[in-house]
Amino acid sequence: MTGNNIKSVLLTGATGFVGTNLLKSLVDCNYNISILKLAQTNLPDNLINNKSINCYIYDGSNQSVEKVFNEISFDVVIHLASLVLSSHDSDDIPKLVNSNILFGTQLLENMKANNVKFFINTSTFWTHFNNEDYNPVNLYAATKKSFEDILIYYHKAFNISYITLELCDNYGLNDPRRKLFYWLKKSIDSKEVIAITEGEQVLSFVHISDVVNAYIIAMELISKESAVLSCNYAIRDKSIKIKDLVLLFERISGKKLNIEMGARPYNTREVMQTYNNCLILPGWKPLVKLEDGVREIINE
Repeated sequence: MTGNNIKSVLLTGATGFVGTNLLKSLVDCNYNISILKLAQTNLPDNLINNKSINCYIYDGSNQSVEKVFNEISFDVVIHLASLVLSSHDSDDIPKLVNSNILFGTQLLENMKANNVKFFINTSTFWTHFNNEDYNPVNLYAATKKSFEDILIYYHKAFNISYITLELCDNYGLNDPRRKLFYWLKKSIDSKEVIAITEGEQVLSFVHISDVVNAYIIAMELISKESAVLSCNYAIRDKSIKIKDLVLLFERISGKKLNIEMGARPYNTREVMQTYNNCLILPGWKPLVKLEDGVREIINE
């Protein structure tokens, strides 16, 4: 499956969990792929020497972005790179601004200079605290929204079509992130008690294959549409309470999880529900049922 008019892709964030899975899919779909990454980050072993991937280093300067656009002509930029921090201190501010605002703006400026018209952006449901249209949970979410405002300028001033995908929690095999699914699986056979909250959060969990499929569909949509697009779409599944997710892990594993429910307090701005007032990406729906995804994680 390939986008209608898209052959060449520039991908950022290719070394992250979502990025590596998307990169594998793009390779399988025979796109011409270039990635722009930090020097200290690495691709997985099965991709690092792939000849279909052009690898460039981003050092924070516009010159390092300009180099890529000068050497290769792109049909679309997929922007996944981000610094995710649930909380921050004052020393983190430059890193958050540079990663989540400056980098994306440099991409857009070079798209403008090279007449690249398609941009697929990545945002987060953390911009919707208390299920509000806009209420950032933390500074990370605020920087993501700030970049979206910059994106609107480039759209209106230079006719860049964009689709922003708002991702909910995602999971899958070989996920190095120490998120909820990691701790729930760890608690199955761990002698260490895992402390979690009371589990009243009602959240949506999307399998990584469905997340990847959303980006492929977004590429098709943006390349086929004759109008200049400016769209925000949610990538979410049915929601479930965390305490019910615990029960699901126990039922499928046939074991009692070694967790202490309620031992950890909720955060000051704990996300208690997934935002439910955003349009779903047209043509996309989750295909992996949560029960099947949990079984896959348990059997990993």
